[in-house]
Amino acid sequence: MRTHTITVVMPCYNAEKTVTRAVNSIQTQTLRDWHLLVVDDGSADNSAKLVQALAENDERITLVRTRHAGVVSAANHGMALAQSPFIARMDADDVSLPCRLEKQLAMLTAHRELGIVSCLAEFAGDAETAAGYAHHVAWANSCLTPEEIALNRFVDLPAPNPTWLFRRKLLENHGAFRHGSFPEDYELFLRWLSMGVGVGKVKLPLYQWYDPPTRLSRNDPRYDMHAFHQCKAPYLAKAIAASGRADRELWI
Repeated sequence: MRTHTITVVMPCYNAEKTVTRAVNSIQTQTLRDWHLLVVDDGSADNSAKLVQALAENDERITLVRTRHAGVVSAANHGMALAQSPFIARMDADDVSLPCRLEKQLAMLTAHRELGIVSCLAEFAGDAETAAGYAHHVAWANSCLTPEEIALNRFVDLPAPNPTWLFRRKLLENHGAFRHGSFPEDYELFLRWLSMGVGVGKVKLPLYQWYDPPTRLSRNDPRYDMHAFHQCKAPYLAKAIAASGRADRELWI
């Protein structure tokens, strides 16, 4: 199998109602040189069958079936299989708008100082019943430049994980998602930025972020506020210490 420019990694668990829509959104990308890895995390519904049917008609789609072990294991498994120089994340209940990969790749290749490029997201849930999520999406969309993203990283995650396109070498240099009682995407983001990874953002809405009742951040204690605070504490302390050293060096 030849190496494509971008591998899209899509963990999937019991997503039969949405996975076809998600896969179709990759199939209709203006950038055609992609490989989609759908990692079915032991689904008990028809998710795998639906993806397999799509894969039979599009050689760029690969279904990988694993035992149910959670999104961290599924995402890491997919990223470990990816051979492309660039990896995009995608959730099985969301939609990538047609120019997403093209626009993000253009920014990432034009700016060698960046390791990750995100984009604006459209909140596709119910803003009344999920006002907190709608507010978070609006806040994340307000963090646009690499400087704003880095400055706001200890407030919350200013670049939602499923909107990322990143260089595969980041996995080799800084590691993948970690298992633990914390939000894995936020921990990885803070870890990579602590290693000097730059993050950019295309100032266009290129991703539709849905908010189903089964979303992990609604139901898993790893994503509650206490877990966020515990996750950010060591990285915040490290950043403060580094800032203090820099200030002292200015006066030496």
